[in-house]
Amino acid sequence: MTLDDLPWSGPSVNEGVRTRGTASIIGSLSDRGVPASGFVNCANIRGNSSILRAWLAAGVELGNHTARHLDIDRVGSAAWLEDVRDCDVALRTLTGRPPRFFRYPMLRQGATRARRDSAARALSSMGYVNAHVTIDNSESRIALAYRLASEANDREAMTSIADIYVRHLRAAFLHAREVAKRKLRRDGSHVLLLHLNQLNADHIGAALDSLAADGAEFVPLDTVLGDALYSLPDLYVGGRGWSWLYRIAPFDPADAVWDDVEAARVDTLLRQSSGSPRRINRH
Repeated sequence: MTLDDLPWSGPSVNEGVRTRGTASIIGSLSDRGVPASGFVNCANIRGNSSILRAWLAAGVELGNHTARHLDIDRVGSAAWLEDVRDCDVALRTLTGRPPRFFRYPMLRQGATRARRDSAARALSSMGYVNAHVTIDNSESRIALAYRLASEANDREAMTSIADIYVRHLRAAFLHAREVAKRKLRRDGSHVLLLHLNQLNADHIGAALDSLAADGAEFVPLDTVLGDALYSLPDLYVGGRGWSWLYRIAPFDPADAVWDDVEAARVDTLLRQSSGSPRRINRH
């Protein structure tokens, strides 16, 4: 279980909403004994250090998600690495120790081989382990529809959207397991990507319960990344933020079609639920 965009994802909300939402998610994880790692956009630490300390107090390890959530292909390697270093310094100051894990914003690792490989070398030289993702999903677009329904006080839509969310995460989990079995001839140890938002503050518990009913057992990130799956060569060069399962052999760009088809299906369901999904970055 990994959570991105700490201290909070999406449009600015007041401190009370962030604090209550954080406490709710921490409580849901704790009640189920689910270990998690969080990835921080460090430019947002100012004014939110108490929220991040709540995560630390709950035993959640914090990783680097860059200071400003920059896309390496938009800003270039030099500016991007400076943003990584800024977050590294901020996390060391906050936690008193060097962060271990790094998560690429939007999972985009570089659209050219040279950019991808130079970024990977730079991160390795800083002591970072790439926190790959295998269970990618459309949670961000569902969270947007949920927020809009909440702002409209449309409780019926909120309930419907929450059900769409739980069912979608189950589908993403089962899809990742199927791809792993096809490529590895076995199931793998998986990494789930979610975000800090009101949808998860209200419903992450139900989502976790659904995954557990399908056989998920939640363990720490470093345990999962010890699976040989994560040591396989990265065969993808391009600008999309793809699941690690799509980047390994046997490489087939058609693997990612499921994501697009599922996102379109989710958008249709959200429209039927009176939500209003927009075109947004998925991470």
